[in-house]
Amino acid sequence: MARQQFDLIVFDWDGTLMDSTAHITRSIQAACHDLSLPVPADEAASYVIGLGLRDEGYLLAVATGKNRVGLNRALDQSRPTSLFDGTRCADETFSKQHPAMLHELTRELGQDVSRTVMIGDTTHDLQMLKNAGAAAVGVTYGAHPAKSLQALEPLFVAENVTSLETGCGSMHDRNAAGAGANLRVGRAGRRRSSQGSRQRR
Repeated sequence: MARQQFDLIVFDWDGTLMDSTAHITRSIQAACHDLSLPVPADEAASYVIGLGLRDEGYLLAVATGKNRVGLNRALDQSRPTSLFDGTRCADETFSKQHPAMLHELTRELGQDVSRTVMIGDTTHDLQMLKNAGAAAVGVTYGAHPAKSLQALEPLFVAENVTSLETGCGSMHDRNAAGAGANLRVGRAGRRRSSQGSRQRR
């Protein structure tokens, strides 16, 4: 994910994080087994999910259609509670597709909606983001098919956790290249301006 473009990453829970957590946990455990390393328990393996994003300085949040009791129970069971800087549930505000959930999270965390991206698995998630003015990434391993998600023009649509990681990496590369190009253009403009000033003298 491009640090230059986004500061806050918001996740849907059901179908986006909840369904992928078990897959990522199994992958971590299988890798440890293959490398003859101690295999972590489920809660220890699931805890590392999202640590990389936190280490890079992103704020992380959850916006879900679950009620508060249901989300708290799920967070307690999967143990990533401390990873998230904010959460918002459907019984605390307007339901998706209304933009209030995103707007409340960004206000609470002091962030700009234009520098916020959310990852979700339904058209309700993506339509909420369009209504809120935030960027969207779709995933097809949840509830809704790729065609329906693509119709709402997300940054990209990922079919699994691996392609989600690849897509976020590509976004980072494109934005880093764009930042470099802007820097070069700015330097070239300053050189031309400086040369013009010397000629006028």
